[in-house]
Amino acid sequence: MQDSPPALSIIIPTHNRPQKLRKTLEALFNSKWSYAPPQVEVVIVDDGSEPPIEVQLADIEAPPPYTLRFLRQSQQGPAAARNTGFKKSQGEIVLFLDDDIILLPSALERHYNFHTKASDQKAMLFGDCPSEQEFQILISENGLLDSRVETVPHVASGHISFRRSLFEGEELPYAEFLRTPVAEEYELSYRLHQRGIPTYRDCGIVGVHQVPPSTLSYICQREYRHGHALGELSCKLPEILRLTGIPPLVQKHHPYRPQLSLRWIAKAILAYTGTHKYLTKLFGRVPYRQNSALHKLLVGAHIMRGFMEGLRKWRRR
Repeated sequence: MQDSPPALSIIIPTHNRPQKLRKTLEALFNSKWSYAPPQVEVVIVDDGSEPPIEVQLADIEAPPPYTLRFLRQSQQGPAAARNTGFKKSQGEIVLFLDDDIILLPSALERHYNFHTKASDQKAMLFGDCPSEQEFQILISENGLLDSRVETVPHVASGHISFRRSLFEGEELPYAEFLRTPVAEEYELSYRLHQRGIPTYRDCGIVGVHQVPPSTLSYICQREYRHGHALGELSCKLPEILRLTGIPPLVQKHHPYRPQLSLRWIAKAILAYTGTHKYLTKLFGRVPYRQNSALHKLLVGAHIMRGFMEGLRKWRRR
């Protein structure tokens, strides 16, 4: 039993990923603090897992100063799960953590310090989420983590923190009517921008993403979801597409706004005919190379195809 209300609430939405969540919690409970840590509540929001996540992780116990509790709801998506955790938690500082992110030992303190010691009390903070492969390359090349804190136009999921007072009254962090996770992040970024609230990226806060090595197939699937998000936003909230950094994406990958360039025409042929899928199956297991013209073309075709299917899906509704 904790004697005082938690100062920090960590909200983790999850769906049918108990083993990844277990690793995430183990890393979280092994966080290092340079001073006596505050009371921390960890709230797991089970978004319709079968069997329930609480049953699958019944052996996990939270050491002081952490407490652990499980909430359960029917499957409604990560936005609704995060909002449920936000409403049911108590800490003034809130950290949304994905269930497949392994925070480095210093990450939690750094999130907390930003909001307790910074002069800018109304701000959103997030850190980096490299894969294990990317993290090993980063450490081998640089030796130390980058300590830059920079202002950026968009929120990126993985681990995001803010003061509870940032969302007042009935306002919730995430728009539940958007169904594509990337679209939810763009909408949140736009809302913060409209309110004049800055978003910061701290390169020194790192959580390792539990994902497979960056093969061409994995990158194509990820970017397809980004394209689908652009399609959903085009139908529901077209004004968001003016947010810094998005117009070039729309211009390059919009399936119904032809461009007189060989690259656009090639992408369109692959996306419209479905050839992009066959080529990705053929080459998908090779490591993704940013300087490969073929890889860039296939990734672009997946974004365009996702954009196209997002437009078709959400225009019918």
